[in-house]
Amino acid sequence: MKRRVLLAPCGLYPQVITETLYCLYQRGRLIDEIHIITTSPGKEMVLNKMLAEGQGMFFRFCEEYGINSEEIVFSATNIHVPKNEEGKELTDIFSKEDNEKLLALTTDLVCRLTSNEENDIYFLVAGGRKTMSSCLTLAVQLYGRRQDRLFHILVSPEFESNSEFWYPPVQARMLMVRDTDGRYYEKSTANAKLYLVPIPFVSLRAKLPQELFQTSQLPGTLIASQTDQKKRLLEIDLATSVICYGGVELDMHPARLALYAFFCKAALADNKPTAREVLDQQQEIVSLYQQIGVKSINATSDTGIMNLTVENFNSYKSKIKKDLEQAFGQSAVDLVIASEGKRPDTRYGILLNRKKIVFI
Repeated sequence: MKRRVLLAPCGLYPQVITETLYCLYQRGRLIDEIHIITTSPGKEMVLNKMLAEGQGMFFRFCEEYGINSEEIVFSATNIHVPKNEEGKELTDIFSKEDNEKLLALTTDLVCRLTSNEENDIYFLVAGGRKTMSSCLTLAVQLYGRRQDRLFHILVSPEFESNSEFWYPPVQARMLMVRDTDGRYYEKSTANAKLYLVPIPFVSLRAKLPQELFQTSQLPGTLIASQTDQKKRLLEIDLATSVICYGGVELDMHPARLALYAFFCKAALADNKPTAREVLDQQQEIVSLYQQIGVKSINATSDTGIMNLTVENFNSYKSKIKKDLEQAFGQSAVDLVIASEGKRPDTRYGILLNRKKIVFI
């Protein structure tokens, strides 16, 4: 039996959930399961405002419209919050690292929900930070199927983000709202207009190898899989700090790009240097760093790319690997700076065929 599942990002305005449930109800579509992606403050808001036993607005909505809330799977376990490296729930999506955690959580959840053919997924891109909607839209384009739907919800401006408005109640009531000049006045909820707007999306799922969908994959893996592996080139553009591989672009930090470009040039020369040989060629790395267009070389730290040591060389190498894996997924296996041999004679290099490395 087909089940309708709602998946929505949510910030500090969980009203978008009940507003969406209302619009779907008006279309005769009852939801069987609800999942929310949010931050830790958003989670507390949903728990306190929507799911508080006996008074949560989710239960009020269901009771008012004659819906059995017990038949809808929606509890604290359905609220998904990305976590940092220490396992703590994120309070906001603010940094690049935060966004990476959010994207990983979103793609994993979308992959899992769409793996069940009995699920029709309704994706909502109306709540939370814009980056939440962007991550969900990307995941839908990669994992979405013909039976899935992507929506945005529009609400009358005077009721939108009004803390007292959760959905049009059966019995209309007066609410204090603000006009465009910020002045308060009373208006009936009977005047509230809600529109659930379908958003077309191009699904890549049918065009990609189906074995990739058995587990969650990073977007880079799925996108790169569209190109013939034999024709993929690793393109390095120092002027723009961009690396491109398999149609996927990566904006790499200038310092890390300088070191990575050094190893790309070493690969072109069929050379795999030791750590000591890398340090001995510091000036070449400096030259590459200058080509990237960094405004002030003097502003770099004494322990930065301008003054490589064995310790920060390993740190840079680790960060470069993380950048590549995040951007290119499984395809990064041939792109990372790999090591071979035992210390102190360990050599480092890129495994990709040198004929596929191009400087722009």
